[in-house]
Amino acid sequence: MARRNDHSREELKELALTAGEQLIDEEGIHALSARKIAQRIGYSAGALYLVFTNLDDLCWHINGRTMAMLNTLLSAQIEQEKVNRPPQEALRLIAKTYLNFSAEWPNRWALMFEHHTPESIICPDWLIHAVNQLFGFVQAPLRQLAPNVNDESLQLAVRTLWCGVHGIAALSSRGKLFLEGDQTDALIDNLLTHYLTNWIQESTNEQFV
Repeated sequence: MARRNDHSREELKELALTAGEQLIDEEGIHALSARKIAQRIGYSAGALYLVFTNLDDLCWHINGRTMAMLNTLLSAQIEQEKVNRPPQEALRLIAKTYLNFSAEWPNRWALMFEHHTPESIICPDWLIHAVNQLFGFVQAPLRQLAPNVNDESLQLAVRTLWCGVHGIAALSSRGKLFLEGDQTDALIDNLLTHYLTNWIQESTNEQFV
């Protein structure tokens, strides 16, 4: 077993997070434990608590890395495809990128939403910032579609669309869509087409009330 001074705190942190990600990928989120991570890196479970407050803290850091992967992917996709792309198509790209990411990294994606943290423990600001960055990708094209909509309606639309896309991703990952074949793209298109049509109309009407 490694000695406490074999690695710096940052090195130990990186080792633990990488091992945690590998454990989740291979065995699922319910297999995640400080003991199993410690075994993989040759340390005692107690050594992990020199760099993480508790298992929730470790999960948050894994989630932060997952969010960073997703946000980096979205940013690259949007940058690559932004030339002359209408806002509706930008939103489709974001939705389908999210869907594909959840399928490629199902267990890391599941950890972000299925790991339950006690309400008494406050989510760190840096993780909230990463989530808000994700919402920002959705907000920008929505603002293009309805430049005069108020902020409250805009934020509600952002979260409504995210909930819809996330629901499709979650049900698809469990094989619970109850549809013939893979129709996730059709569901995304249907959701965006109908929601955006109604939302744009309502936003336009609000300007004249």
